[in-house]
Amino acid sequence: MKIRVMLISIAVLILVIIGYFYFFLPVPSFETGSKRLYLKEIQEDNMTIAWFFYSAAYSESPDYIVATKGSAIDTICRANNIADINLEGDSIMIGFYGSPQLYGDPIEIPIRVMGYSVLIDTGYTRDSETAPRKFYQK
Repeated sequence: MKIRVMLISIAVLILVIIGYFYFFLPVPSFETGSKRLYLKEIQEDNMTIAWFFYSAAYSESPDYIVATKGSAIDTICRANNIADINLEGDSIMIGFYGSPQLYGDPIEIPIRVMGYSVLIDTGYTRDSETAPRKFYQK
């Protein structure tokens, strides 16, 4: 009986210590759009395509492409090598520097989003003359 009580006490103590450390861990918050830095935004009819990233202290923050139509919101992709986006007719065209990837790992891109076809172009290349990215905050 004493051993059982002691084991329960140790388990509770471990949970309290873990909870204490989780309380002080920094947790990123993506709830607010105020820290979004936009690279490009395309509006057509009632559809908006936004290409943005979240401001961060490190330079490897991934880019997001998000489609909004009415009250529906869909993240098309999250990647580190997006070169450009365009909306032509019923197609969303996304250009990549090589194959789509996030932190070096390949990612899947949906074929259709909100009734639009998603086409990818992996032919973009980076060189020393590539201009720095221009972004804005809303």
